Amino acid sequence: MSTHDHSVKTSADSDTKQASQEISFQDDITGLSGFYGLRRAIQKPSKETLTSGAVLQLQRTIGNQAVIKMLSQTGKPTIQRAPNRNGLNIYDDNSEIDLLGRTTRVTATIEGPALPLGANSPEEFPAGWDELSREYDFTDHVRAHLWNGRCGGLGVAWNLIPLPNYLNQAMGEEEAIIQEALTYGHTITLETTIQYHNPPTLDSPLHYYPSKVRLEWSSNNDPEGEWETDVPLPRRLDTSYDDNISQAPDDWNDEMEVQWDD
Repeated sequence: MSTHDHSVKTSADSDTKQASQEISFQDDITGLSGFYGLRRAIQKPSKETLTSGAVLQLQRTIGNQAVIKMLSQTGKPTIQRAPNRNGLNIYDDNSEIDLLGRTTRVTATIEGPALPLGANSPEEFPAGWDELSREYDFTDHVRAHLWNGRCGGLGVAWNLIPLPNYLNQAMGEEEAIIQEALTYGHTITLETTIQYHNPPTLDSPLHYYPSKVRLEWSSNNDPEGEWETDVPLPRRLDTSYDDNISQAPDDWNDEMEVQWDD
């Protein structure tokens, strides 16, 4: 079975340029080698150069927010995928993942009939799931696909995010339209983009919690669609009530069958 690579864009912003100018030998508490290691982390940020020590020193030099922005805009390669999956032909599939391990964008072009119910159920956990679930109430959360499982999206970490179940079901209504279009012979191109919450410190697990999810798709036979939602913050486990708790709207159908992982 043949495989193909995925292009992931790596960008550096003005914060990194500013950091390169501001860092001096006096800023570096680890000595000469530490200085050059830090400079490499700024000029060529990667998982290898941005060690925990480098990140700590960057925080002290340019601040938490600049480091967070730097990490969120730096990509890393993802795993390879098969161009044919259970009868679906898949082209131009690509994902972008930052150095925190968060998927920020997934795209794919697909043709062939939608897969059966339950196809590609979650097998792994998205980045940050363990950290988040230790501090926040995840009883109403699922591992939501960014690229729907019945459309060929795998149930692996890069294709999953934590999402309240009611929002996953709402997204599933749009995905059902895509599944139907595939079954009727359409070629579908889809793109899902994710933004994340931006707490003031790097040690907060909310960096891994989505703040906005947007799904867009188009067909070679004209139909197209989009779905977008803001994601409220989950409730902390150590509080009895939080104004930001993830709650379904009042008019949500409480009798709808729960889809735990899709």
